[in-house]
Amino acid sequence: MIHNVWILNIDGICLLDRNYSSIHVDKTLFAGFVSAIESFSKKLTQRHIDSIVMGDIKILYFVGDEIVVAIAIDTEDDEVEIRRKVKALQRTFVKMYENKIHLTEIDVFKDFTKIIDMVLYLDWNYEYDRKIRQEPK
Repeated sequence: MIHNVWILNIDGICLLDRNYSSIHVDKTLFAGFVSAIESFSKKLTQRHIDSIVMGDIKILYFVGDEIVVAIAIDTEDDEVEIRRKVKALQRTFVKMYENKIHLTEIDVFKDFTKIIDMVLYLDWNYEYDRKIRQEPK
């Protein structure tokens, strides 16, 4: 199950977050966590962080030149398929917002949640579908 998706710019600002489960994480707190872990990972290994496992939740990271996309999934989910979809999301986001990624006004990114939903739709279960239908449009 996919729990959360976060899109951050390289400056560590959370541009967009999308929640699909009962696990709610403050996006500012998460952005600081990702920045700290990424900085630590670079100093320790000279590489970007790839994933973190915390119990039965795995957070996958996709670090690009412009943005970082993180996704929280269950550890038994199909990581290969999710990575493929998140990389597609990352490319699409950069194409759509390439001139706005460094803005601090994040409301311009709100409509991208619909694209996240469409790309991840094939992995949804009933709980995801119910959550989306309950949200005001």
